[in-house]
Amino acid sequence: MFSEVVTGQQGIVALDYDHKTSTVYWTDISTETINSASLTNKNQQYKVIINESLVNPEGLSVDWINRKLYWTNSGSNVIEVADLDGRNRLTLIQAGLEDKLRGIAVYPDTGYMFWTNWGQSPTIEKCGMDGDPSTRTPIVTNHLRFPNGLTIDYTKRRIIWVDAGLDRIESADLNGNQRRVITRYHSRHPFAVSAFKDRVYWSDWQRNGIYMVRRITSSITGPLRTVRRSIGLPMGVRVYSPLLQLRKGMNPCGSNNGGCSHICLLAPRPKTHTCHCPAAATLTLDGKTCKNI
Repeated sequence: MFSEVVTGQQGIVALDYDHKTSTVYWTDISTETINSASLTNKNQQYKVIINESLVNPEGLSVDWINRKLYWTNSGSNVIEVADLDGRNRLTLIQAGLEDKLRGIAVYPDTGYMFWTNWGQSPTIEKCGMDGDPSTRTPIVTNHLRFPNGLTIDYTKRRIIWVDAGLDRIESADLNGNQRRVITRYHSRHPFAVSAFKDRVYWSDWQRNGIYMVRRITSSITGPLRTVRRSIGLPMGVRVYSPLLQLRKGMNPCGSNNGGCSHICLLAPRPKTHTCHCPAAATLTLDGKTCKNI
C-alpha cells in the first residue's frame, strides 16, 4: 500500500525525515530549495525552509539528536548545516573544483558525517559533524567510479553506498575497512540506498523502481525483491522507522545550548560538541561566545 505525502514536485532528489515530529525533508533541484512537510497532517501545505544560494542540492541528512539538517550543495561543492527550520545556516566543508559532492549521512552518536564524492578522484569521506578539518579524512579511495547514495547501518556500525558506475552496492566499517560487496548482479544503475535490519533498499534508474535484498550473511544475499516499479526515474529512498532514530545518550548541545551563545554542533569524542557563529560574527577566545565583526 502506498500513499502520497506531497504532490506536484518535479525535481526531488534527496530526502530524509525526523521521526520525533513526523516530518519529511527533501531537496528539489528544479526549484533549488529544501522543503519540509508533515507526514501525519496531509492537509498542511509543505514549507520551503531554504531557498537561497542552493545549486543542485543532491544529498540530505537529518541530525535527529541535535535537531539539525545537513546537505550537500553539489553545484558549489559545499556541505552546509542549518536548524530544522532553516535558521542558523553554516558552511562546514568547502570541496575542490574537481569534486562533485553527492550523498551524505550523519551518525550523531559518533559525531561524524559521511559523504560520497564522484569527482575526478572518487572518494567516500568522513568528518566531524562540526566540520573540523582535523577530523576530515577519505576512508574509501579505490575501486570507485560514481558513488551515489550513502546510508548508515547503525546496528552494525557500517556505511552502505551504491555505485552507479560499477552497478553495485557495497559496505564498509566506519573507517572504510572490512569492505564487502552486498550485490553486484541485481543493481543496474543504483541511485539512492537505505537499510533496515537485514534489508537493503535502493532506487534503480535503469529498472525504474525500488528494490530490496536481504543480507543473509556478510557475504551472501537473498533473491532480488521488487518493492515498486514503473515509477519513472526514482530518486531518494528512506526506510521510515523509530528504530533508525534512537537516542542512545544525551545531546551535548541539549542543555543550555552546550554553553554556546549561538550555534552548537555535535563533534567526535573527546570534544562531543563545538560552538559556532553566524556569518556576521566571530568566536571569542572562550570558544563559546560570538561577537559581531
